[in-house]
Amino acid sequence: MQVLKANLSTNQSKKIALNSVSSITFVELDNILFFQADGAYTKVFLKDNKTITTSKNLKHFEQLLEDSPEFFRCHKSYIANLKYVSEYIKSEGGTLKIENYSIGISSDKSDELLKRIMH
Repeated sequence: MQVLKANLSTNQSKKIALNSVSSITFVELDNILFFQADGAYTKVFLKDNKTITTSKNLKHFEQLLEDSPEFFRCHKSYIANLKYVSEYIKSEGGTLKIENYSIGISSDKSDELLKRIMH
């Protein structure tokens, strides 16, 4: 019974609140491709090609998503949803391809990133 409860709780959709200047948008985590730092703000790139600029910094989202294994802080400016990574390019320090986007990888994060992607 406990295993069933655990399975059910992990399959529920999880939403996150994104505060913008004029509204709060609730987005399912599965719809987020990646987060990009923009000074004191964060741009959130979604599967439907929309981008939402939030009034929270990237550190806020890193802490909020620390229990979500699919999200990984791969660079000081990016948190990637590993579920949507289609390619890892090793040259020039490393780049992740997520849909039509390319995001950088910090050299000190590449080993951990490869472990996470491979498992």
